[in-house]
Amino acid sequence: AEYRAYSIASSPYDHKRIELHIGLFEKGVVSTYIHEYLKQGDGLAVRGPFGDFFYRDTGRDILLIATGTGLAPLMSILRKIRMDGSRRTITLFFGTQYQKDLYCVDELREMEKSLHAFTYVPTLSREAGDSGWTGERGRVTDLISRRIPEGADIDVYICGNAEMVDSCEDLLGRKSIPQDQIYYDKFS
Repeated sequence: AEYRAYSIASSPYDHKRIELHIGLFEKGVVSTYIHEYLKQGDGLAVRGPFGDFFYRDTGRDILLIATGTGLAPLMSILRKIRMDGSRRTITLFFGTQYQKDLYCVDELREMEKSLHAFTYVPTLSREAGDSGWTGERGRVTDLISRRIPEGADIDVYICGNAEMVDSCEDLLGRKSIPQDQIYYDKFS
């Protein structure tokens, strides 16, 4: 049997299903099986949940940072916050290479309307200059540099590849965001 760790995207209040965001990786045994062979009704063995990447209700404003399928646990956090009716100010920096790689866009745009103070900021690192994209360009680390003030009193949740998480953590530290207010899930 092959096992892989995936972050849960569904709300913790949803006890009838588990939503996972699973990218297709070249030569990925499990992702290839899931994308190309798994059919509705097939059985899977599931273990967990494990880990310590979860929402903390501190009252501080929130910065969420993700790349790729790192969006999954941040969607869970956002869905929980929506169900709780929280009044916290929340910003999501979501980075992909191309506009075609953005997902959950309709739900995130709806959350901008339904949550108290939520801003969705997608950024593209490789989108062609003539594509018509009018949003942010560059990496999520560029957004930290441009948009997060020195000493901001925020909780930060970061999810994605280890290099991106480490870069974000370093930049946030240089902006005097305390280490104990930064939570992350690194993909290896």
